[in-house]
Amino acid sequence: MQGNVISFNIDHRKLKPGVYLHEVKKIDKNHFVTTFDLRFKCPNHGDYLTPTEVHTIEHVVATFFSEHCIDKLYFGPMGCFTGFYLLLANKHTVKDVISYFPKLDQYWRLLVRKNIVPAKTPLRCGNYKLLDIKAGYKAWHAFYISRKKWGKSYTLIKKNGSLDESKYQDQINYQIALKH
Repeated sequence: MQGNVISFNIDHRKLKPGVYLHEVKKIDKNHFVTTFDLRFKCPNHGDYLTPTEVHTIEHVVATFFSEHCIDKLYFGPMGCFTGFYLLLANKHTVKDVISYFPKLDQYWRLLVRKNIVPAKTPLRCGNYKLLDIKAGYKAWHAFYISRKKWGKSYTLIKKNGSLDESKYQDQINYQIALKH
């Protein structure tokens, strides 16, 4: 039984790397939270992010979005080691998220050159030795350059148990979710 957890209702056999608009949740009349799935790896294919890559990507990308996106609420890993969730206040599109990527890649390259991982100290991190800027960048960069293969932006919005394709007209919708 998967309940109402949206990601448990998606056919993971069909997911490919890319950025997915996962959910737009209405908090009240004027406030929304938009959740994105940044899928780095194909699920269940045996090629996963390592704990070091995940941890480093989390530190770098969370820091970047905190400094460059006023709406950033949360950035963190998926337990399956195939990607990350990004939560933003207000309504956003996949194109909004992808528009940050060139500047994020520049930020990564600066950190690699200086051999720095944000908050890599025992004071700021509970496992600071499990961070490697070069390993994290290699995984990030593979995802970043793969965007040319994505071809489409994906929407996985759930409305009353089904996809709501009427939202976000600037995106090409893919019939992936909720079809088992």
